[in-house]
Amino acid sequence: MLADHVYMAYEKSALADKWAAIRLRGTGRHQESLDANFQDTVLVIDPYGVAKRIANATEENFVGQMVAVNPGGIVLAKPQWAPDGSAFAVLTWKQGIVAAVRYD
Repeated sequence: MLADHVYMAYEKSALADKWAAIRLRGTGRHQESLDANFQDTVLVIDPYGVAKRIANATEENFVGQMVAVNPGGIVLAKPQWAPDGSAFAVLTWKQGIVAAVRYD
């Protein structure tokens, strides 16, 4: 049985049938008390791609059917897609530094 995904934020591309989602983390939002290595997980959800790769998911890797990345910190807001739908960006925080991370 595979774990269900719960998202803290998500946004659909205006031009494609794809979603960018931030996986809900099981910890509080007290960022100053988090371990320095803590990162959120950003998922790119392409329903057709998920259907093709669903067999790759395992108990240990339950996001195997989706593209998943760690943005290097804690995501501060929902993903923002480029107007042409070709990329999205997330705003991150890590140890007092705020940065934008773009995914093409």
